[in-house]
Amino acid sequence: MPNSISLHEEAIAWHKQNCFDQAEEKYKAALKFEPNNADILSNLGMLYYHSGKYEEALELIEQAIKISVPKAVYYYRLGLVLVKKGEITNSIRAYQQSIAIDRKWIASYINLGILLFEQGNLTRAEQILGQAIAIDPQRSDSYHYLGKILTQRRRYDEAILAYKKAIQIEPTNSDILYDLATVFQVKNSSEQNQANLYFGDAYFQQNNYETAINYYQSFLESQSKETPILTEDNARAYLNLITSFYHIEQEETAVNWLKKAKEIYGNADEIIIKLLEFLNFSGQVNEGIVVAKEASESLLNNLYFNKINLLKLPILYEYEEEIEFYRQRFTQGLDIIKQQISLETSEDKEKTLLACGLHTNFYLAYQGKDDKELQMKYGQFFQQIMAANFPEFVIPRTMPKLEDNGKIRVGYISNFLYSYHTVTHLFSGWLRYSDREKFTILCYQLGNPSDIETVKLIQENSDGFYQLPHQQILDSNFIKNAAQKIIDDNLHILVFLDIGMHPYMTIFGSLRLAPIQCTTWAHPVTSGLPTIDYFISSDLMEPPEAEKYYSEKLIKLPGIGIAYAKPDITEPVKNRADFQLREDAIVYLCCQSLYKYLPQYDYVFAEIAKRVPQSQFAFISNKNPHVTKQLRQRLKRAFEKIGLNSEEYCVILPQQYQNDYWNLHLIADVFLDPFQWSGGRSTLEAVACKLPIVTCPGKFMRGRHSYAILQQLKVTETIAKNEAEYIEIAVKLGLDKEWRNQIVAQMIQNYPYLYSDRTCVTALEEFYQYSIAL
Repeated sequence: MPNSISLHEEAIAWHKQNCFDQAEEKYKAALKFEPNNADILSNLGMLYYHSGKYEEALELIEQAIKISVPKAVYYYRLGLVLVKKGEITNSIRAYQQSIAIDRKWIASYINLGILLFEQGNLTRAEQILGQAIAIDPQRSDSYHYLGKILTQRRRYDEAILAYKKAIQIEPTNSDILYDLATVFQVKNSSEQNQANLYFGDAYFQQNNYETAINYYQSFLESQSKETPILTEDNARAYLNLITSFYHIEQEETAVNWLKKAKEIYGNADEIIIKLLEFLNFSGQVNEGIVVAKEASESLLNNLYFNKINLLKLPILYEYEEEIEFYRQRFTQGLDIIKQQISLETSEDKEKTLLACGLHTNFYLAYQGKDDKELQMKYGQFFQQIMAANFPEFVIPRTMPKLEDNGKIRVGYISNFLYSYHTVTHLFSGWLRYSDREKFTILCYQLGNPSDIETVKLIQENSDGFYQLPHQQILDSNFIKNAAQKIIDDNLHILVFLDIGMHPYMTIFGSLRLAPIQCTTWAHPVTSGLPTIDYFISSDLMEPPEAEKYYSEKLIKLPGIGIAYAKPDITEPVKNRADFQLREDAIVYLCCQSLYKYLPQYDYVFAEIAKRVPQSQFAFISNKNPHVTKQLRQRLKRAFEKIGLNSEEYCVILPQQYQNDYWNLHLIADVFLDPFQWSGGRSTLEAVACKLPIVTCPGKFMRGRHSYAILQQLKVTETIAKNEAEYIEIAVKLGLDKEWRNQIVAQMIQNYPYLYSDRTCVTALEEFYQYSIAL
């Protein structure tokens, strides 16, 4: 039964995701229970502020102030709104009142200092920002505006120090970089070279690569005449210059500048490694191979260099032939690195851990091959490093006695226990429907603290929820403390929900933290780790003789293996034009991550388009523009082969928020499942959105999710046996609206077979009981 607290929490969660309509609805529903709740009024006021409805925002925040004890946050928010309404004097008073209530309310100090600066009251602005820095010395905006004030007062050296402090805190802020460049320029003509460097940095961060190139070239041409030493400034300028040339697709020029750096400075290892990191991250692995050939002899024997060079896999493949090339390169690279590592001394162990610990071979499974042998080879290599560094955490664990009440203690661990993440959506049913009379459920969230909705979801369905935040860098102390925490909880069984998706999951999966350790199919490929005993899968998803594809013992739960709740799909608020789609088109939704689409199947889209002239294919872009461009080029080639223009048929949309993503489903006609790596959560949501699914089951479990979902739904007419039949089904669904509607009607009728099926949870718990009795 909803109440003001739960509705308020839901509103905040929607608000954080920028889903303003949903947040407003929840805030208003909460206010029906508590119309004089100042916090809800204030939060709804901020929603209106973020929506540009400043009059409504002002009314609500003022109402919150009137009915509540004074709170600094209310006056701070009042100051924000008054600025937007142009009432600067009143805004200054609001910020001052906020500070009077709470002397440590840092945001009010900063905003007050900025307003005073903009009003020309430099002395008072400097005092206020100085107080802000004293309270919180880690706010870049305090130093930034202090730098502006000092620049206006012509205290240039002090301004430079303030700007540099701001950059230390926020190194990619182009505004700070530009202001720092400007102060060097106005200070003295002899400082023009430093100005060139920071102007280059500013434009680089703005993605204005052509302008950045001009400034960096001016800086480097001057520097090369002055010193043969590769300084931090020189290294950054070369790296950003070369990266800029890659961004504007001048790869040959980029390599020439890299050669020039090596000629001038001799050892450009730092530039090469950083450049490789950029190229690999952006999906330009082919270009990275060219750069690696320029490596010095010292780099060729560098463990970290070989890891990022030889073990990196493309996000997307241009041609099918590349798959085998990179697979062989990965295999050979792993052999090279295994021969190169030394684990004899403490220094050797730590060096190897730092070089290899945060690597994941996530993209290996997207090649569509049998990965068992490679996964085992990689897993044994990785576990060897972990065992050397943390020997106390790899010893066998004695099975604890059952709790006094006879309960079995089961732990679930993930780096992605967030309300919006697929991992939580797929496996929360295991928690929700667990038999708490027989099991104690503990959950461990690695990474940053979870959002409110997640905490609520996990805490309601477990006996303990522990958040173990870590940094992006590898931290041995974090590993030790987190591992000891889990061991101290005396688990009988620990389930790793997603080994292979985040490096820390592989790290902890390589340790022995419980007597029985399992993984499952959030990343649906064998872990290859000798420390993982069982792989918990789905009976319908697994192919015949599936056991041979796993290093773990395979456990097949009935049905799709999860108790997935039917999502509450919101009504569409956008039309096709909002998604660049034609009203008269047959829209085929292709909404999977782009790395699921292998090049050998691109022709399928073209063949469908050939037979359904009104078709449009809607893809979702990768966050990396280079990867999105690769797919666009691949589609262009495939369509050109049969005389069609891909741009008339294919739309690659930006990444979508949840409700817009569902909205896109609701205005589409057909859901096209990829070959070899099927949709899981996306298919379950497409079914809920009443979209017919076209799928062709693959050889491995990861290519059979949609097949299993349709089998459990008892709607199998759109399951193809091969590529040709896949095309036939897709074409028929596009052209035969009556048949399409029949399929949808059958899906809706059979929803009870699919959603929230608890039989798998019963089977899962029977497995748990059986496993500890062995």
